Amino acid sequence: MVAGKLPYWMHQVLEYLIGIMVLFECARISRPAAPVLVAAAVLVLGALGDAPASAFRGVPRPVHRILDVVVAVVSLGLGAVGPVSAAGRVALVIVGVCLLLLAWRTDFTPKAPKVALRDRLPDSRDVGRVAGRAAGKAAVAGRSLWRNRKRRPS
Repeated sequence: MVAGKLPYWMHQVLEYLIGIMVLFECARISRPAAPVLVAAAVLVLGALGDAPASAFRGVPRPVHRILDVVVAVVSLGLGAVGPVSAAGRVALVIVGVCLLLLAWRTDFTPKAPKVALRDRLPDSRDVGRVAGRAAGKAAVAGRSLWRNRKRRPS
């Protein structure tokens, strides 16, 4: 992980929170169509990533970053010139700015591929060879100690 950046799973959790907060805001504004669409886009975007917090894991991280910027720009555009009320306009601008900041402050480096356990363990022939050589050296050392022991005078 890059120092000072948010982990990707936290990015997804924050996207869920942003989408839910915008949906709650839509319940009290007069023309909620555009904010509901943006909130749905944010929630779907959070659900499609490839992190533990995702529901479907369909979008790779670099593509997710691009889609974050696209949704943020659409949200800012709808907030600037869209057919929404004043409260909806403020909500859309805040969502756009939050998504841009979130995309900027998140570490989107892809996960390292998982390596199978059998590929991480040493080869069994090498282990057997090392064990056989160790046993042979121990036998030779024991035999030489036995032969070179001091005999007690009788």
